[in-house]
Amino acid sequence: MTTANSEVLAELSAAYYSGARDEVVERIRLRDASMTIFLSSVSIIGALYGGLVAYLDTTPAIILYGSYLLILVCVLANASASVISQHHVLIGALEHYLVTELDPHLRRIGVTLPQWDLSGSVMGMKDYSIRSRSKGHQLLIIRIAVTSAAFFVVLQATLGPHVPFIVGFWTSDAGFWAYLSEQSGRLLEITISVLATFIALSSVKSASDAINSASVQRGKYMDSMNAYIASLERT
Repeated sequence: MTTANSEVLAELSAAYYSGARDEVVERIRLRDASMTIFLSSVSIIGALYGGLVAYLDTTPAIILYGSYLLILVCVLANASASVISQHHVLIGALEHYLVTELDPHLRRIGVTLPQWDLSGSVMGMKDYSIRSRSKGHQLLIIRIAVTSAAFFVVLQATLGPHVPFIVGFWTSDAGFWAYLSEQSGRLLEITISVLATFIALSSVKSASDAINSASVQRGKYMDSMNAYIASLERT
């Protein structure tokens, strides 16, 4: 390999490394910003619901209808978990590229300086960092969403029209279709409640699946990186 080619490869390698590291830093920033936006949105929704109940009216109807704001928490949790998990996985993919793909190339052209993602300082704490990050996402996103969904379901079950409608349906002398016609507004309310409950529960499950999938994928990247480091130590 000529000196000119070596210089070109060294410059390209430096550019690739710098680009990948910059992308890692940017995605970490975006991931943390997504979490901040989610928590801020939850705080705003909680304040709106609390204000609605405390300052406007405390009747069961206001408490019940205001509880639909809790569905927004579940939907936001799903969206936030998807975005955060995407960043989490891509951060791992970029680090995996730097360690297992770019580093061997750098060594072939004579660059043996320990890069950041391969250094003992980082690798010694990376496994803990990944596990604590995943647990933090579960705590801050999934538990908030589960609590909101559970609160919504409890309010719907205790204050909603379900029980009176069912009791009236079986005890009414007006007949099946006549009773449905009389109670069409209540039937619509029940339908909306059931759909909202489905959206809440499915959003919680999707959010949990996204975070768990990201955690598993990061674990696979980590195992591959550890295997590469072990191969270096054997040579």
